[in-house]
This record gives sequence, structure tokens and C-alpha cells, in this order.
Amino acid sequence: SAFVGDTYTEKVENSLLITLPAPTNLELKKLDVSTIKLEWEDNSNEDGFYVDRKVGDVDWTINYAVINKDVTYFIDNINKPCGTFQYRVRAYKESYSSFSSNIDTINVRLNLVGSLNTVGEASKIFINDWRAYLTDQYGGLHELDYSNPTSLSIVKTLNLPDRTLAVYVKDNLAYVTNHRGGIHIVDLNSFSVINESRTCGIPADIVVNNVPPRAYIADSDSGMTIISLSSSTPTIISNFIPANVVPGEQANCIYVKDNYSYLAYNSRGMVIVDISDVENPVLGSELKNIGIVKNLDIQGNYAFLANGDDGVAIVDISSPTAPNLIARCNTGGYVYDLKVDGDYVYVTDKEKGFLVVDISNVNSPYVLGNYEMSKTPNSIAITDSYGFVTDNDGLKIIQVNP
Repeated sequence: SAFVGDTYTEKVENSLLITLPAPTNLELKKLDVSTIKLEWEDNSNEDGFYVDRKVGDVDWTINYAVINKDVTYFIDNINKPCGTFQYRVRAYKESYSSFSSNIDTINVRLNLVGSLNTVGEASKIFINDWRAYLTDQYGGLHELDYSNPTSLSIVKTLNLPDRTLAVYVKDNLAYVTNHRGGIHIVDLNSFSVINESRTCGIPADIVVNNVPPRAYIADSDSGMTIISLSSSTPTIISNFIPANVVPGEQANCIYVKDNYSYLAYNSRGMVIVDISDVENPVLGSELKNIGIVKNLDIQGNYAFLANGDDGVAIVDISSPTAPNLIARCNTGGYVYDLKVDGDYVYVTDKEKGFLVVDISNVNSPYVLGNYEMSKTPNSIAITDSYGFVTDNDGLKIIQVNP
């Protein structure tokens, strides 16, 4: 029994607490692109070891693996294309277990494989075959060869007036917008401007369709502008601005699907426009009060929104006139841009860098892994194997798949 002054505890009899020293010096090694080896030091007379694992932002999986007595290694085969993986090890004896070892962390892929500094401030990136097209603010438009991602090179540069903003490539033509409200149509063979057009505002983003040939513009304070490209002189077909726009509400990004255009509308949220009659576009619906929407991408019946401080928002758009927010993934930072591909959303986060969000269950998205960046990332493009991320220095290429 124990006492303090005249107060005594009850006696504890026939009680034995087993204490086990924890394993130490846990280290992780990559055996190949999808295999991780754990090694640690054994400090106890245990019956075996428990390995706990944490993937991205998901909670720890307790007793992920059970290891036999005196064995001080474990090989984990990764079934994700990439991610940030954490491990810890505990010794156990009968029903008792030790404290955890140190935690060690490793990235599977999510490695920087190439980078390129540009003369301006890299803005938007568009991938077409083995070429990347980069708008570089005051540095114009660059064509890059990334067939060897570890040795990026600028193949061609086209100097353009004022700040270049967005680029879209279709049928050997690049459509490049600038801060003065202009669109330059560039022949990619000669890498020269062959035509020009004007918009109603500052064209932050552009999408081009072939049948019939039209450009759809996210035109900042001027909403959405549709331009006909069917003649030698591009002409404005129509312009759409939502009612009661207030300062800070501007169209940053546009995605066209079926008879609707989807606009990331900054502090207004997401605006969906019915464009079945391109000469008279009308409001289809809005998704307000969800925070700032900087960019968006669409896959199937879901829109994925770059939702600033609120992370990634997933919206059911199976009925475009009644969009429904179904899930969020909070990154702990500020989500600026994103692209969706299969079961994953690839994200640029102003505070966290480059992130991968698992959306295999759209109702329960989670951060699978991240690559920290020394410079603030801007826009993003994705191929089968790589994420292309612009920042104030230029372009970074990060591996996301074999």
C-alpha cells in the first residue's frame, strides 16, 4: 500500500505488470517502386511484434502486420500508385504490448523527377503528346519536350504582348489568352500567331471544341464568353454574367460538358450555365455558400472543386440543375488547382505543396500523400505517370505512377 500523511491506499495483492522495452531505430527502405522494407532493433523478450501503418491522412491501422518472435524486419507490398506511408512497431508478450518505436515516414513515388526554370512566372500548363505548353506571364508561350522528364528542355518560345494567362491545344493549334483580353491563335508547326480575337474581359481560362468550332472563356469579372472560330475572323457569339455579381466574384476556370458549362466563380461558388442555345446562355444552377472556388475538374457525374481553405469539394452533378455537395477533403492548407484521373485527384495546395487525394469512395475522400514544395505551386496537369506543376520559378515534374 502507499500513503500520503495519514491516508493509505488499498493493498494491491497478486498483481504483476509486464513491461516490455519498445523496439528502437526503426528505418524504412525502398526495395523497389512498390516495396518497402522495415528494419528495427529488438530490445525485449517478446512473443512477437505488431506493425502499425498510416497512409496519408487516414488514421493508423493498428496491428497491420504481426511478426514472429526475434524477427526484426517486415516487407510491405504497396497496392497504391503513390502515397505517404508511416510505420511504427510494438513488441508484445501475451496480452501486453510495449510502447511504440519511433515513427518513420517514406514516400512511394511522389518524387521530383525533373524541373525547369523559366524567365517569367509560369502560369498554366497543357499537355499534348510528348509536348507541354506553358504560359509564362511576361515570358510568353513555351513549348517543352518532356520525353525525358529528367532533362526538360524548351523547344520553342513565342513572345507575346502583355501577360499570358491560359493555353488550350487542339488540332495543332494553341489558343493563348492574355491579360489585355486577347486570344492568340498559334500554329504549332511555325510557332507563330496566325489569328487573334478579343473577349469581353480578362480571359483566365479557355476551352475549345471542334464541332462546331468554338471557344468558351472564363472571362473573370465578365463571366463567360463564347466565341465562334468557324470563320477567318473569330467573333463573339454571346456573353453571360450571373445576376447580382459583387466584387470578388469572378470566373476563374471553365469546363464544358454536354449542354452545360461549369464555372469556378471564386467567392460565388460554382455557376452552371445552360449553353444549349449558345446565342442565349442562361443560368442552369448555382452552388453557393461553399467557400471560394478557384478551379474545377469533372469526371463522370462528379465535379471536383478547388475549394481554397475548405480543401477539395466533391459535387454530384448528375442533375446539372440541382448540384449536390456530397463530400469534402480538408487538406489543412489552401487548395488552388486540381485535376482528376481515375481514383485520384491531384492537387496544388498553396501551403502543403502537391497532394494526391484518394476518391475511390467519393463519399470518403482522403489525402493519400503529398510532396512538399519549396515554392508556392500554381496550376497542374496530369499524364499517366507524371504531375506537371507550375510555380514562380517554372515547372516541376513529380512522378505519380510507374
